[in-house]
Amino acid sequence: MALSEVYISRYPQSHGRIAMVRTLSARVGVVSLVVGPLLIAGGDLMWKDTLHDETLVWHAPTNKLEKAAKQTPKNPQVHGMLGLLYHRIGDDKLAEKEYRTALELAPGDPEQLNNYAIFLCSVGRADEGVSRFEEAAKNPLYRTPWAAYTNAGVCLRSAKRDADARSLFLRANQVNPNFAEAIVQLADLDLADHQPADAYRRTSDYLKTNPTSPDILLLGWRAAHELKDPVGAAQMAWRMQSDFPDSDQAHTLARLSAGKN
Repeated sequence: MALSEVYISRYPQSHGRIAMVRTLSARVGVVSLVVGPLLIAGGDLMWKDTLHDETLVWHAPTNKLEKAAKQTPKNPQVHGMLGLLYHRIGDDKLAEKEYRTALELAPGDPEQLNNYAIFLCSVGRADEGVSRFEEAAKNPLYRTPWAAYTNAGVCLRSAKRDADARSLFLRANQVNPNFAEAIVQLADLDLADHQPADAYRRTSDYLKTNPTSPDILLLGWRAAHELKDPVGAAQMAWRMQSDFPDSDQAHTLARLSAGKN
């Protein structure tokens, strides 16, 4: 999976509600980047618990990429990765400069557009970010336009523009009906809009033809519970326990079933 497509991470919300608004910064493991004849080993970029540790971890690959940028100054991938790393260590001015440089070197490149859009959304510039996501999605060379549309919707949800976000999730679902994240987002919006029947229909239809997903199952259970459908809720709970017994979603479902917040 390309780095630009790793765009989602969950964080808990209170009152037992599943968290559907996602952070837009990429979460990556070990990254290696090919830059012309060079192979830049990004090192271990796993998240740390504190900002201090996180900053230390990200500085090492940033230094290596700065060297690579001097050696291969016209490589857009290097500048795009530098933008990501500068953002992660808190230098947004340099980050934007690198993202813009990447796009100057590769105008219209969907990967660079997606990366820059993630950055724009993460700093509160939602309209600009959505515009870049849509530009990437419309590029015929982009292999996963549904991911860009979903990213754009997540960006708008973070800006508390759920109605606009819904239209983008629907577009993602239209392009790829099997993309789980678009279903997750739409079902969560259905529940937020007090439409559990729609949420249950979405999750049930998805599960008929696709592998199970703990997020889909939890949303399906919540929808069935709100509809006072004990059979539907029991089916979702059984599949969760069978397929994902140790997942966070399974623990959340157990707490909700027990009536705990």
